[in-house]
Amino acid sequence: MMLLVAIVLLGRVCVGAAGTATTSLTVSATVVDACTVTTTPLAFPPYASGTTTPTDTTSTIAVLCTPGTAFTVGLNPGSTTGSAFVERRMQHVTSASATLGYNIYRNAERTEVWADGIGSTFTVSGTGTGLQHVVSFTAYGRMPSGQRVSFGTYTDVITVTLTY
Repeated sequence: MMLLVAIVLLGRVCVGAAGTATTSLTVSATVVDACTVTTTPLAFPPYASGTTTPTDTTSTIAVLCTPGTAFTVGLNPGSTTGSAFVERRMQHVTSASATLGYNIYRNAERTEVWADGIGSTFTVSGTGTGLQHVVSFTAYGRMPSGQRVSFGTYTDVITVTLTY
């Protein structure tokens, strides 16, 4: 009988020992502004030295930013010595002294030089719509007519600065 009482008492102790406890887990995240910028080449068609009409082309500058992120895109004068926003210059690949003038504009009429926004130059601005939604801008290139230059390949490198 005592064994039966001991088993019953142990059973009650074990059953009575089960319980629960609760607490809360705080979950948080910080979303940061994030942007990327990509470009397509600004490749002019063949230029005839001394041509009487300007030679035009376009390029695309694409921006991806977190939704609601305000941004500005500016361009520098270029890597060729003597380049300025008034007229950027491409340099002949084999003759450093030979250059070919051109410029980049933010409008199709080619009246607003796309640069750093200082003086009479302009930048472009926008607001991010998501890292999978591109905001695209067209860069309008123009080489003025009447340039008497040596044949060959001319290049320049423009630094695109995305500020956000």
